[in-house]
Amino acid sequence: MYKYSKGLGVLILLAFLTATVSAQTSYNGKEEVQNGWHLKDKSKDGVYGISLDQAYEFVKGKKSKTVIVAVLDTGIDTTHEDLKSVIWTNPKEIPGNGKDDD
Repeated sequence: MYKYSKGLGVLILLAFLTATVSAQTSYNGKEEVQNGWHLKDKSKDGVYGISLDQAYEFVKGKKSKTVIVAVLDTGIDTTHEDLKSVIWTNPKEIPGNGKDDD
């Protein structure tokens, strides 16, 4: 039993090291972050990002519109300096009654 578990431990260790090495070779950390990987495009740059250049091309020449963003979360700091002047609350909502009042 001891030899079997020792061999299994070695296999698990090798699998872990192999996965770690392959992960390290496919992501080089700082360089990709500095180059804005999150803004890149999979088909153009080979990196999954938000395709920012394509988004700008898509909206070029279009008229802007007012955007309303809903925050679906456990809470929000309504006194935050960037939010307090633009927060909308439903004036018909009665807090704590368990209903959607509008």
